[in-house]
Amino acid sequence: MVDVDVTVAGKGQEWTARLFQLIDGYEMNPETFDGEAFMDLYAKVERAIELSGESESQAYGLDQALFNAVSISDVDTSDLRMVVSHSLTTHHRYHADYGRGFEQAYRWCEKSRDQPLPDLRYLHTYILPALMKRGALGGNLDVSLFLIERIGRFENLEKSPVWEDEKSADLLRQEPGEIIYHLARRRVKYIAENLTRVPNSLEQHLHSDGAFKGLYKDSVESTPLLAHQLRTYEYMRRDPFWRRVAGFFSGLFRGLVERMAGDYIAYELTKRNGAFIVQGFLIVFILLGLFMGCFAWVLRSNSRLDEIDSDYAAVRDLVERDSSVFAAQVDSLRSELGGN
Repeated sequence: MVDVDVTVAGKGQEWTARLFQLIDGYEMNPETFDGEAFMDLYAKVERAIELSGESESQAYGLDQALFNAVSISDVDTSDLRMVVSHSLTTHHRYHADYGRGFEQAYRWCEKSRDQPLPDLRYLHTYILPALMKRGALGGNLDVSLFLIERIGRFENLEKSPVWEDEKSADLLRQEPGEIIYHLARRRVKYIAENLTRVPNSLEQHLHSDGAFKGLYKDSVESTPLLAHQLRTYEYMRRDPFWRRVAGFFSGLFRGLVERMAGDYIAYELTKRNGAFIVQGFLIVFILLGLFMGCFAWVLRSNSRLDEIDSDYAAVRDLVERDSSVFAAQVDSLRSELGGN
């Protein structure tokens, strides 16, 4: 039986050639570019690179396939070719070459770099900005976000620090590009479709605080890729009514604490399990307030009814007394008339 991983690594050369054929088609006519097919092939080549590190012949074969693909034209012919060429050859160098000298494709791309920067720094300085600028890749936001995630995945493999759950909403005050990249890295790292549904996650905290909603509103016009990312990751979903009410009062509570005790203490009191405690307390407080309001309304209603009963009794007594006086006067008048 053929090992599946070996088969994947062996097909890497074919997939590499097909991937760059799609890039050729993109350069000829971006409107006919098949983004779905591109993303599928890119992921397969990436997987093949990682598996080929176990076989010297496979690592060499993939290096040659990459070299043939990147050297056929200038690396900077298009934004898509530049991003893919630098990303995949760097990935191959780190996860297939292992210092064995199979880096002909990487060296070819390295010559086209404007500055001799370390790989990760080069990706951050040139490749990521190329993906994040308005209109990148012919305006294909899905492919741009996909490639950002793949670069983030590569950096995660290198154990580079990623935003942790303990970080506060102040992180969202950074530059949009940093926000896009780190949200992508977290999603890839934790392999979750929607991190706002993961208990105690940074995304759940930011969502309950309404931070994503504000960020989306600010980015729709200024940073379409960020707005697209928030929609794609479903970070704009609406919570049930009771959660929105709890989140509203939790935000008020946090704002009050920030004024009185500072940002850090406010975050500690409203994050993670503390957020559930605070929100639970607020819900109980709201329900208690509603109960007390209803109880006070009933008491006031009863008091008013008592007042109405008292007024009615007073009017009734007055009417009865006046009726008795009137009847006596009538009888007296009748007697006088009878006597005459």
